[in-house]
Amino acid sequence: GLQPVYSSSQVQSNNSNPSYPPMPAAAATTTAKSARLASTTPTGPAPWIFTQPGAKSNITIGCILPFEGPQQVVGEASMTALHMAIKDWAPKLLPSTNINLTCLNGKCQDVAAYSAMTRLAQDKVGRWI
Repeated sequence: GLQPVYSSSQVQSNNSNPSYPPMPAAAATTTAKSARLASTTPTGPAPWIFTQPGAKSNITIGCILPFEGPQQVVGEASMTALHMAIKDWAPKLLPSTNINLTCLNGKCQDVAAYSAMTRLAQDKVGRWI
């Protein structure tokens, strides 16, 4: 079955949650190159929305996958698998709920993935994959 997803409050408060280790000081330090990369807005495919008849609520699920570079095929296959899982399980587990799947490009790079996670948090995406 589907596993629980983490809420944005769990991700943002990683220093107070023992299941999320604090970010190492070296990762928090930015070089000129990483600062330039971090300033770019992460992109990905257009959000995909699964609608259900008579839906009374909406949820947004965010994910970070590689959509370019040598791991692009993995990102695309993972997104297809997410679509299939949502189509199969949402009517059973989340009846009357529309689901907005927003995937951003992490490029399989630490700075790009961190920027994508920051964007999802700023957009107040409450569920993460």
